[in-house]
Amino acid sequence: HRGHADWRLPNRTELESLVKIESFAPAIDGTVFPDTAPLGYWTSTTHAPIPDLAWYVDFDDGYTGASRKTDTYHVRLVRSGQ
Repeated sequence: HRGHADWRLPNRTELESLVKIESFAPAIDGTVFPDTAPLGYWTSTTHAPIPDLAWYVDFDDGYTGASRKTDTYHVRLVRSGQ
């Protein structure tokens, strides 16, 4: 996409770092990340106690939770580039 092949899902820590605690619906800086839907976004981090689950970050309220990997959430990709 856009001439790059190093896109990936961010891990839980990376995605949680985008949460803007004082914001709500969406709980993210709308200037830096315009048009972010106030919904859940997958991370690449598996929920260790239950490997069928993965962590997500909800940009409605900033909540982080785990859900079945077969559930449907949005994705926000990051680049692994140098």
